[in-house]
Amino acid sequence: MDRIWRSLPLVALLVLAACVSTPFKGQSPSALSDDELLVELQSVYQQLGLSTAGLRQLRAMMPPPTLVITEHSFTTMSLNTHFVGDSAYTSGTATTTSTFDTYDQNDVNRSMNQLAQNIQLARINSLNSRRYELEAEARLRVQTRQRQEEELQAAIAEFFRVHPLLESERSLLVAILPWEQAASYRETLDRVGFEAESVLAAKASGSPAGRWYGIFQFRTESPTGASKLSSSRVRADLTESGGSTTLDLHSISGASGTVVGAVKDGGSFGGQLVLMGKTGLDTGITGTLGHGEIHLTFTKVDTATSESVSGILTLSR
Repeated sequence: MDRIWRSLPLVALLVLAACVSTPFKGQSPSALSDDELLVELQSVYQQLGLSTAGLRQLRAMMPPPTLVITEHSFTTMSLNTHFVGDSAYTSGTATTTSTFDTYDQNDVNRSMNQLAQNIQLARINSLNSRRYELEAEARLRVQTRQRQEEELQAAIAEFFRVHPLLESERSLLVAILPWEQAASYRETLDRVGFEAESVLAAKASGSPAGRWYGIFQFRTESPTGASKLSSSRVRADLTESGGSTTLDLHSISGASGTVVGAVKDGGSFGGQLVLMGKTGLDTGITGTLGHGEIHLTFTKVDTATSESVSGILTLSR
């Protein structure tokens, strides 16, 4: 019984070794996202460290053999007695047989320890196999993205070779890019190049009409002074008719609106801004409308709540 009680810590180690798992055990590395792949790798490294430390601990805990020897002896005798006159003579033989038995007092603990070591080794082998799979997938992704980056850089170089005049219009290209996403980067670059040249052609005509790109910034302030800032990429199509200028606004998030007004002497602009959707804003807006930039601002105060909304619309091409 004492030997069984001493083996209980080893039983606990066996149970723990059998229960440890990783977050995405059984899932193919190729099916994991980048974040999931990193989490799984981290877990495998941690479990490998624990298993290796556990194996070292088990080896240090392995008790040495403690042999106990027992002896069992018995003697057999054979006697003969002869009488001669008044004398008796006895003769015979005596044989003593001894049996020696040995056993290891630490046999149970040693067996349990070795079993635990075998389980830990199997665990380490399994974790190493998983590690090799995950590391191979990580290397493949890095190599694939390096190759894609090289191909993209080559495509960008070819893009500027075909569109040399756009080399100095990188800010315009950056503004257009989110709106012209396609299935492949080559198709995206083709669409961006076509749009950029169309915008620049409209600008070169000397008329403000055409496509503009920019940012619409909003600031909401409560009566308590708490404020919230937000911004969105927008593009606008400017048209002129009968002395009136109209900007059809479209946000990258899907919201839309219009600005209708008139350009005065010196490029100053005054008009009305109407935003659709959640914003639901209808307010006056003023600013300047130049050849290459439009800068408009507005402020509106809700008389019922004293909450104010202000904004800055900056467009360029």
